[in-house]
Amino acid sequence: MIESIETIYDIEKHIDLEYINRIIQNNLHKKIICFGGGTAADILMKKVLFRYEVYCFLDNNSAIQGAKIHSIEIKSPDVLQELESNSYFVLILSKHVVAISRQLEKKGLEKDKDYFDIYNKFLPYFRIKKFVKYASDFETFINKIPDGVLERIPIKNTQKIGIVCIAEMIKLVSWYPIAQCILLRYRGYNSSLVIDCLHNFDDYIYFDGITEIASIYIDYIVKKVQEKWPSFEAVKIDSLKQAALDNDDINMTKKYAPIVLKWLDSRKDEVFFPEDESRLLRSENILKNTMKYIKAFFTINNFDVINVYTGIHRHRCIYTYIGEKLGMRVTTYDGDDIGVTLNETEGVSGWSYDVCKIIEGDYFSKEEKQHLVEISKQNFKVRRNSTIKDVGYNYQKVKSSIITNVYDVIIPLNIMWDSAALGLDYIFKDEIEWLQKTLRFLIDNTDVTIMVREHPAQRVSSEYYYKDYKSDLAIIDEYPERIRYVDANADINTYQYIEKCKLVLPYTSTIGLESIMMGKPIVLHTKVYYSKYIGQPSDETAYFNKILEYLTDTSKNVCCNDCVYLAYLFQMCHAIRTQWSECFDGWLKNDLEEVNKLEGVDEILDIIISGTPAIYHNIHKLCNTNLGDVTQERSYNSIF
Repeated sequence: MIESIETIYDIEKHIDLEYINRIIQNNLHKKIICFGGGTAADILMKKVLFRYEVYCFLDNNSAIQGAKIHSIEIKSPDVLQELESNSYFVLILSKHVVAISRQLEKKGLEKDKDYFDIYNKFLPYFRIKKFVKYASDFETFINKIPDGVLERIPIKNTQKIGIVCIAEMIKLVSWYPIAQCILLRYRGYNSSLVIDCLHNFDDYIYFDGITEIASIYIDYIVKKVQEKWPSFEAVKIDSLKQAALDNDDINMTKKYAPIVLKWLDSRKDEVFFPEDESRLLRSENILKNTMKYIKAFFTINNFDVINVYTGIHRHRCIYTYIGEKLGMRVTTYDGDDIGVTLNETEGVSGWSYDVCKIIEGDYFSKEEKQHLVEISKQNFKVRRNSTIKDVGYNYQKVKSSIITNVYDVIIPLNIMWDSAALGLDYIFKDEIEWLQKTLRFLIDNTDVTIMVREHPAQRVSSEYYYKDYKSDLAIIDEYPERIRYVDANADINTYQYIEKCKLVLPYTSTIGLESIMMGKPIVLHTKVYYSKYIGQPSDETAYFNKILEYLTDTSKNVCCNDCVYLAYLFQMCHAIRTQWSECFDGWLKNDLEEVNKLEGVDEILDIIISGTPAIYHNIHKLCNTNLGDVTQERSYNSIF
């Protein structure tokens, strides 16, 4: 048989038909009812249920009730009230397993007796199937490249670029790096693919062996690329060669293990031993094990630049760390589903240190910077008077509201699992310790009133779990007359409350810069990109002393220097508008030359090649565009 992407691996074996058949055989005297009618239902009907009589499908969506799946009617879950108990059993075939389980249990049904979670028996199959679909599309993209075209392109310089491809079944995370590597070579740069198929978090989150399966498909695709381009260099990180870890390495894993868990806990489809008390140790061990191999690889294989997805999540944080330790520049990227991507020339995508690079470099003259300061001021006026409805320029729900109370101290929160708030601890170990100690200090040492404000962007996406900080902050309920906790859905405008307050205590959010631009003092305790421009306490004592200083002497003028205005503007101009990212598959329909001309490709590749921040290109575009047009564009970074 000729090898094809459909035949290199048997996906069907990941459907546990034996388990499903056993349930049905044990309940032959009962009616079969299926809750959910998507892909799982279609597979089950074709492979198992066609041999049996299915009473009905259930769905909470009234719009499709009455329709049919395989000639079987879809009904409301209320139909269960019409049936005798113990006369039926329910197979859950929807991804909303938790919500449906609760719904059924409220009706008196018992798990693994009256209803069964079948969907999770399909999860490995679904994940592999989707991964293979993207792999097949990418193979089609590869096949459109003319034979030998890359071999005829001369190398422009000796800089060696390593593009990291990790075997992860997430969107186009495995295929996009290969496209980056090809496109760099197409432009004449010396790029190599670094393939990472190390046993990692995914093998525990999804199922053991998922990384190995992803590796099979990556090997297949790389082989197809090398048929087109024989000199295409793809090197796997050796799973046998390990390096010894020193104290700095060990300390790094201890710091980042809880950060990785925080991100995983925010994802509704990524569960990492949630009930296991040793999960933190497991996370540390995964980071240690992957670091041994990654460190060994880069000790032998030297690159001037390596490029890796996000640079912080899962074991990707190892690349950022090892790259910096071994003197390699590490570029990172992270796209989203609204058509923008955040690419960093050095370090973690989302930390925004390119803002500092632009401010402190010689990218703009003194006169140009003065002009940009004025643009920054105008830009902020528009942003302050916008809402998320205004093309998403601002995540505030309302432009203005009636203020019934004025608060002395405003504490605006980040979305704490976002990369912009991960790993930037300096004085406190995490946001919980910061909030607990700061609120206690304010209550015990001052008479101020406090508003703790959730980031308004939290209400936008239902894809994530958002932490309920009130459960960790008993002090809020102890002092309701002094502390108000405002959730993301509140019909308020944060800027209005900042206008009336005495002091703002941000985490890493850009609202810290905005507060200074509004003439309000802030005290900052994290290593956020703008901390160097406002001054930062060195320890916990200095942090609290600074808070007291501002609350005691409210006549002190807030110095808003040019760096603050520039940092704000550059952050607003940080993202790249593009459809060429790991989040979109539309570019796979194009050929190589068409992708080469897509919006944002020049900026993305320039970040890797020359280390020129996207901000530089975006500012030039801004200066050639009417301000009103610019400020209506969605700002990727406003969520941070």
